[in-house]
Amino acid sequence: MTLAHASTENWTTLSQEITKKILRDVINHHYRPGSRLPTERTLAQKFGVTRQVVRESLKHLEAVGAVTIRQRSGIIVNDLPISYFF
Repeated sequence: MTLAHASTENWTTLSQEITKKILRDVINHHYRPGSRLPTERTLAQKFGVTRQVVRESLKHLEAVGAVTIRQRSGIIVNDLPISYFF
C-alpha cells in the first residue's frame, strides 16, 4: 500500500465520520429542517478537519437528500422522512 493510497483511505473514513456527526446533529434537532448549517469553514473548525473533508461529507449528505447546497445561500437542512432512518 502506498502512502498516497493510505492517505486517501483515511480521508474517506474521516469524511464518513464527519457525515455521521452532521447527520446526528440534524437528527437531534441541533439544526432544524429549513435552517442553514454553519459554513464549511466553521464546520471544519468545529470538527478539527479540513474544508475538503467537510465538503465531501456535505456532498454525500446532499446525495442522500439530507441537505440542499445552494451557492451563495448556504447549506439548507431538509426535512427527513421517518423512512430515512430505517
